[in-house]
Amino acid sequence: MSRKRWLLIVLMPMLAGILQGCTTLANPTALVAHPQLPGEQQALQEIVQPFLPAGARLTVPLESPAAGAIRQVDLRGAGEATGLLVFYTGGSSELELGLIILENLSDKWVLRGHIRDTGKWFDRCLVTDLSADGVPELLLGYGGESSWAKMLAIYQLQDDTYELTARLAYVDLAVGRLDDNKTYLGILESSASAAYLSKVTLYEHGAGVLTTAYSTAMEGYPGAIIFGQATAEKRAVFVDLGFGAHSGRTVIVAINNGEIDKALEATSAEQELISWYKPHMIECTDINQDGLIEIGTELEAPGNQAAPPTYLEAWYQWDGAEGLQPVLQAFASYPDYRLILPARWHDQVSVIEESNTEEDIMVAQFSAYSPSRSNSPFLTIMAMPKYAWPREESKLKAANTPYILVGERENRLVIAVFPVDKQALGAKAALLLPTAEELTANLHVFP
Repeated sequence: MSRKRWLLIVLMPMLAGILQGCTTLANPTALVAHPQLPGEQQALQEIVQPFLPAGARLTVPLESPAAGAIRQVDLRGAGEATGLLVFYTGGSSELELGLIILENLSDKWVLRGHIRDTGKWFDRCLVTDLSADGVPELLLGYGGESSWAKMLAIYQLQDDTYELTARLAYVDLAVGRLDDNKTYLGILESSASAAYLSKVTLYEHGAGVLTTAYSTAMEGYPGAIIFGQATAEKRAVFVDLGFGAHSGRTVIVAINNGEIDKALEATSAEQELISWYKPHMIECTDINQDGLIEIGTELEAPGNQAAPPTYLEAWYQWDGAEGLQPVLQAFASYPDYRLILPARWHDQVSVIEESNTEEDIMVAQFSAYSPSRSNSPFLTIMAMPKYAWPREESKLKAANTPYILVGERENRLVIAVFPVDKQALGAKAALLLPTAEELTANLHVFP
């Protein structure tokens, strides 16, 4: 058995459990990422090295850097990840971006494509069956300086080689299905007709040709676009748009009476707040992991006299008609964590967040809110670099202050600090005080 054949067999089960770097609608588990163990990484680098041009340097798409520069994928939709995608920059010039596509056939790595373009960085890579013909297309997004529009190039496997079928400008993109079970490519871009206008287009792809299924202009500059389950019965496209320096709104597009159109119009004060204005842009997501996409906005924390004020996130689900149903509230401290607030905290808790810019420490103090008396602190959450923790920990230990580690991301820690004397808390603060288990379950560190 050849060394390359052995390497493929050994790596396949190891790679199966690693985070995906490219995505596919037909079979998400068929695409696996560049391995993280040093030995596996070195082995794959030995495979791809002969195919790299002189001066090339491996690079990673910005949307999924953890997946690495070498990714094992299913090129043919057969359920076997026998292909490699190799991302590099450099080569013939500093502005060259390249993607090498390899396929393993009978112990031999065969070159299926060598894509070269001009740019500074790869934005994303999608491998998905956009045409619903059983063979995935390759969607490659890339960009350059901030003044350059990001470009999407779509490649289709034809006669064992990859051919370019379309090229589109975009700010954000997504691939998904609506209620007609068709697969759409959603493109969100700046409108060429006027400033502060965005354009949303849903495309179908078949026989190597893109056709427009829906296109409309929307007020606001482009933020984000995702497909998802809007209600138990209806799928939709969620479009996040920005206004001014930081505010924004969300528009839902879905199929109504057989036609694709905007599905949520502002008909009440609550919808005016949620659907048409947000103090700060929050992108739609499945915030509570129930399979439905939620729309987020921000509300000023009760009793907050700080400048600038501290905001709480409020998340809603579309009811499928003309209303929005509240789901949960949360406090987010970017870029570290989001704390889902227990229902008993709603309208009862004041939050003040302060920062130590020299040490890069963020401190959020949670207090029982009272409109007629001073707020009563009952919990503090600190996010800090790991190097700062020994000093802060020694202070807590010296004061016999109870604390727990509730999260960790990269080189930062999230610490919850509890009252020294819980018996001294007022009745309301004591009721609001979470247990360590409750806090750990509700605090989620950002990736």
